[in-house]
Amino acid sequence: TLSTTVNGITGTTVPIINSNTLTLSGSSLTSTVNGISSTAVNLAPAITAATTNVLNSSGNTMTSTVNGVTDTAPIINSVTNTVSGNTLTTTVNGIPSSAVTLPQGINIYNSDGTLNSDRMVSTNNKMLWFQNGVTNDNNHIAFDINVAVPGSTRLITRGSSGSLIRALVNSSRMLDIELLSNGSSRLFSTGSTELFVGTNTSSGPLVFGVGTNRAILATNGNFGIGTTSPSQKLHVIGNILASGTITPDYVFEKHFEGVSKLNPSYTMMSLDEVEEFTRLNKHLPGVPSASEIEAQGGIVLNRAAEINLEKIEELYLYVFELRKEVKTLKEKNEQLEKRVNKN
Repeated sequence: TLSTTVNGITGTTVPIINSNTLTLSGSSLTSTVNGISSTAVNLAPAITAATTNVLNSSGNTMTSTVNGVTDTAPIINSVTNTVSGNTLTTTVNGIPSSAVTLPQGINIYNSDGTLNSDRMVSTNNKMLWFQNGVTNDNNHIAFDINVAVPGSTRLITRGSSGSLIRALVNSSRMLDIELLSNGSSRLFSTGSTELFVGTNTSSGPLVFGVGTNRAILATNGNFGIGTTSPSQKLHVIGNILASGTITPDYVFEKHFEGVSKLNPSYTMMSLDEVEEFTRLNKHLPGVPSASEIEAQGGIVLNRAAEINLEKIEELYLYVFELRKEVKTLKEKNEQLEKRVNKN
């Protein structure tokens, strides 16, 4: 500090040096006192003559001790890694390294691979999608199932024109489950032996439905339509419509018209002829015999209904004839009674 006394009067004490800054540029040292810079001093000779510099590092910290004066600083202030394709560039403290080419690993994007053991992919409650990005019928995914013969058995899915799941063994043996673009669905097989639809257990029925249950194949083999508990091999609640045969109107047509356009080959036997036929064949004319039914594997129901109706109509014609005979006999009997009464 500096104080001034003039004529015995002492002034205010003030500091001599308000500021002192040392600036080192390379080996040149400059002292700036109260804003006035000194001449730069070259420290190179002194540093060369008697300088000690001890460096130590601990983790990311570097410690430098020069002539007993210690200072610390971080070794690495920043590190960034940049990947472009399969090249890696590392930038340390703003200085980038040379690009390093990384080896490409084997994955489903760039190469085929071979599993060494069983693997499981957990979707973690997320959807797993496969898509080739092409909106046509080739937009599909195939999974080979037959390991021994690749490509011979595979599961295929596809989209755009319809959703399809296909189990393919070869071009002549495949099963399609398909939802078409018009909203209809189908189950289609190209196999030449059988298409089995059922359950592999005896405890569950096979149910058919359209919005609700419409038919059922029970575990005991009974089939029900309109019922969920069929008690017979075929149990139907409702009406059955069968077609494929003609109605026996030809019986009356032939009797009253003399010829039948519906069935020109039809002929009706007399009662005497029917009696003789049944005596020899043990069944009605026009009705299949027991051996014929056995040979054809059973009764054709709609044909049997037609035959039964034909026989009923023939019975009516026989009754008509008998009624005429009875009427004639009755008239003759009445005439005889009148003659007897006169006598």
